[in-house]
Amino acid sequence: MSEEEVDSVTIPTAAGEITVLPGHTTLFSKLDLGQLIMRKGGKEEMLAVHGGFVDIGPSWVKVMADTAIRAADINELKAKEAIAAAEKAMQEKDKGQDFLEAQMSLQRALLELNTIKKWKKRAMQG
Repeated sequence: MSEEEVDSVTIPTAAGEITVLPGHTTLFSKLDLGQLIMRKGGKEEMLAVHGGFVDIGPSWVKVMADTAIRAADINELKAKEAIAAAEKAMQEKDKGQDFLEAQMSLQRALLELNTIKKWKKRAMQG
């Protein structure tokens, strides 16, 4: 659990990506698979998030994510290996619970890979 003061937060919600600034209207939404970006003083921190909810008020944003991984903590090679393993598992399991689990693993691994690539690209630009 972390509590930080930030200038803005961009959040992937079920209704689409939103950016929250101070004074935002109250909102409660389901989190979608994607990148959560916190900005403070010209710096950004990116996290890969999946599942859960976000509670927004005029002076707070509470993120209750099933999965949240800081981009800086993602290992690109391991994400690529996880993608290959999930794709192989999906080919071997054509239906049922095992296929769904492999599909979810693939989505999480792709999210991690996309997050680290996006984070590296932004770091090179800034």
